[in-house]
Amino acid sequence: MVTTMPNESVWDAKIGKANTQTIEYEKRYTLNGQKGTLRLLGFLNNGKFGNYDLAIAQNPKAPNMDTTATNLWEGEPVLASSTAIR
Repeated sequence: MVTTMPNESVWDAKIGKANTQTIEYEKRYTLNGQKGTLRLLGFLNNGKFGNYDLAIAQNPKAPNMDTTATNLWEGEPVLASSTAIR
């Protein structure tokens, strides 16, 4: 679930329109005797989000995120790798 408006504490119960999906993958490996882990993480948020750039452009001294809130998808893939150091 996500909030009904940006930076609020009221949760949106319309989970068909306001939700978050997360996917994680982890693969442990050994390469030249060194143990490591490859992690891939992706997420996608669907909900009413404000546009920070637009809010600042409209009123730089007191940006109002509520005036720019629209239903948006936003997400980002993340790739991380770690290797044990001896």
